[in-house]
Amino acid sequence: MCKKKNDGGLGSKQAWRLLSNPLSLVSRIYKSRYYAKKSFLEAGPSYRPSYAWRSILHGRELLETGLMKAIGNGKDTDVWCDKWVFDEDPWRPINIQRTMEITMKVANLIQDDGTWDLIRMQEIFTPGDISKISAFPPNLEVGDSYIWAYSRNDAYSVKSGNWIVSKPRPGENFLTQIDQEGTTRKVTRFRQGY
Repeated sequence: MCKKKNDGGLGSKQAWRLLSNPLSLVSRIYKSRYYAKKSFLEAGPSYRPSYAWRSILHGRELLETGLMKAIGNGKDTDVWCDKWVFDEDPWRPINIQRTMEITMKVANLIQDDGTWDLIRMQEIFTPGDISKISAFPPNLEVGDSYIWAYSRNDAYSVKSGNWIVSKPRPGENFLTQIDQEGTTRKVTRFRQGY
């Protein structure tokens, strides 16, 4: 609660609540005020946004780094636009064909018996992607949903958000320095890539 928003504070927790519980009273109020004709992930600041809404939007940026789709029937997940494959981070699969059907849904990769269509997947994905996708079978009984990729229970927590914020990004190097007062600080050093 004492963390700044850009350090994984409460804005991201409130963003998770609006996304994961759209029928709550607070979610419905925010939806009517700020994103009546859009999804929460597409919402912008609107005209004269409240401080709370701006904090939620700022927290949504952090939330989006670890947000991915859990595949149910595959009808609500775009193959090439949504993050739905997980390795160390959530990501989109890699296309091995020259062209792609940009509006293709994950449902097109699921057979009628509820298993993955491996023949179709071999035509468009790399073998590594196929093995990661195959590890999580679809569930035709439920729709697709958003989950937080960095927790065991699939729900966002401020602790996991703080872990994401403190995790080094590609191309960054964190050094620990001790200043004159004896305080330990993390200092970012960027790699010089050629």
